[in-house]
Amino acid sequence: MNDPLSIEFSPPISSTPSHTHLALGVFDGIHLAHQALIEQATTVLTFHPHPNNVLGKTPVLHLTTVPEQRHFIPNLIALEFNQTIANLTWNEFLDDIIWDHFKPDSIITGYDYKFGKHRAGTIEKLTEWCDDKGIKVKTIEPITRSGTLIKSTEIRRLLTENEFDNAIDLLGHPYPIFGRVIKGEGRGKTLGFPTANISLSATKCRPSNGVYGGYWLNNDHHIPCIIYIGTKPTFTDSPPQVEAHIPNFSGNLYNQTLQLFLTHHIRSEMTFDDATALKTQIQLDIDKMMAGI
Repeated sequence: MNDPLSIEFSPPISSTPSHTHLALGVFDGIHLAHQALIEQATTVLTFHPHPNNVLGKTPVLHLTTVPEQRHFIPNLIALEFNQTIANLTWNEFLDDIIWDHFKPDSIITGYDYKFGKHRAGTIEKLTEWCDDKGIKVKTIEPITRSGTLIKSTEIRRLLTENEFDNAIDLLGHPYPIFGRVIKGEGRGKTLGFPTANISLSATKCRPSNGVYGGYWLNNDHHIPCIIYIGTKPTFTDSPPQVEAHIPNFSGNLYNQTLQLFLTHHIRSEMTFDDATALKTQIQLDIDKMMAGI
């Protein structure tokens, strides 16, 4: 390797690896197909940032950012993807990254896993290399749900085309949005429904505008809340924002990172004649959220 200093793992890994069963992939989401792979691993290795976002290809918006992934995968290790890593040939990646740093007994990948410069590494090449090292290889075959192939691309489409509940069905878990609370306009408080305004990662896939039921995970407690995503058209169009209203909560959440999970879609974004009509609808939304509908 030309520049070993450019290899950075988060968290840093031990100099004496003990990563028995290693899952490999670019996990831009933790959907049902990913889960089938991850549940067999003692360590999961992913890239961050997403290779497409480094190599100038079509940018990829994450279903789960790395901090969100760690909620689902405590044993996640993120390898910083940079030009040095991108220039590794498939066998250099296996020799200099996988063998030198992990020395696994087995490797688990998806059926379509590609790796190395120009994505020249294939399952066949991986298997041949592993055979030489005495490493077992397990490949997870395609997984479908109701006739739909489970892929991140399809879930992103469903999320952004107002098919949230179908997206959740393929994900297999509530949709996470982790973000820092920033100062907003204070309009929610004026209406009697104070909200926490969430700073969303630039690489996060934002569901279509509307109101969602969900919860705030706070010290292992699931606290019901409604999450609004939209441009506030009743008052004045603004850039898309994410706000959470936590019924019966009082306190200062500024600068804290909230772990929000969206469980179901309540309604699409609407424009109201006045603030009174909006307040009436918000109460209806809260009632539906509390009822789980």
